[in-house]
Amino acid sequence: MILGALVALGVDPDYLKTQISALVPNEPFHFAIGKKEAFGISGTHLTVELEDCHCGEHDHEHDHEHDHGHGHGRTYKDIREMLEKSSLEPLAKADALAAFDALAEAESETHGVSKEEVHFHEVGALDSIVDTVGCALGLRALGIDAISLSPLPIGEGTFKCAHGIYPVPAPATARLLSRFNLPISYDVEQGEMLTPTATSLFAIWKKREIPKGSLLRASAVSFGTREMKRRPNILRASIFEYSDELACAASGDAARDYNVETVVELHTNIDDATGETLATAAAALFDLGALDVWFEQIQMKKGRPAFKLCALINEGLRKESLDVIFRNTGVLGVRETVKTRYALDRKLIDVTTCYGKARVKLGFSKSGAVTSIAPEFDDCQALAKSNDVPFLVVYREVLQQSREIENR
Repeated sequence: MILGALVALGVDPDYLKTQISALVPNEPFHFAIGKKEAFGISGTHLTVELEDCHCGEHDHEHDHEHDHGHGHGRTYKDIREMLEKSSLEPLAKADALAAFDALAEAESETHGVSKEEVHFHEVGALDSIVDTVGCALGLRALGIDAISLSPLPIGEGTFKCAHGIYPVPAPATARLLSRFNLPISYDVEQGEMLTPTATSLFAIWKKREIPKGSLLRASAVSFGTREMKRRPNILRASIFEYSDELACAASGDAARDYNVETVVELHTNIDDATGETLATAAAALFDLGALDVWFEQIQMKKGRPAFKLCALINEGLRKESLDVIFRNTGVLGVRETVKTRYALDRKLIDVTTCYGKARVKLGFSKSGAVTSIAPEFDDCQALAKSNDVPFLVVYREVLQQSREIENR
């Protein structure tokens, strides 16, 4: 269904087939792409057909129930080596490797074996390899850099797999949902609604909330094979475009006066750290280049007083900032919110007073008007100490001299 949605959004199926066929040259397949309608909604229906066993009725949503004998039962090591040796587009290759790695990790925990020993059954079959690699290629072909997920329906009841009958979600799916903090919803439809293959892709793709000011560029509906009783069996995928220019357009008059930037706020709740630990984490984030770091007093479960650590960062520092937070606080999860920030142009000037020289930060609107004057605290503090006068006396003198310079 994910692959069908990507094709419906514009990915060339011939490109996908060429790329994947080079990966598995001795295992022929083709895409069967058509239209489907249910509950008054129409959309794309894509299946992977394995050419020498006439498996046109294969239902992708039930990978667990089928054994086609085409590369079936590959190990994680087999798939990893196959991908590493391939000439796939680098970013797509990295996504496919990450998806299989995440799935192997979940399977190793489920079965109590090392990752290298994980023996894929359903996911080692050719059609599931085509699904995973095809989705990795498709997303990159569309130029998508992140996804946003609505809660994922996991279904109800049981499903059949190579190991027997299990309740939904599948054990590997459940571990992936937990490890990667993916949002879920329950569904009254019976059977498996979310497979490990799909979950592994949703898990490793970069996430981002849809920012204010985004434009909806395209939308597509992809059908699964199974017929549902209460609603259409569909996946809807949409492409949103966002840039600072679009944010400016959405911001109207504000964009004409201020710089419009996209920033990320990382936040996590902490109830088991000392003040020294929290201060160390904040200092490390500032050293990394965080725009701001602060703490909010909160109350957590069991009535525990706690702090929420918040860090405002540029998007390019996301990975490094997460590393700093996890390494210095011991938390198990960090949330993020993508925000729009309006900022002034800035300039640092030197001001000479009777107490000495101090730096002053000026803030300008796009029209050139000075709207903010802020003496540097450290400079004023040092001058106050060296001259043995109150801090506020120095601060006011620096501020006055700054205004006089600006007026000139």
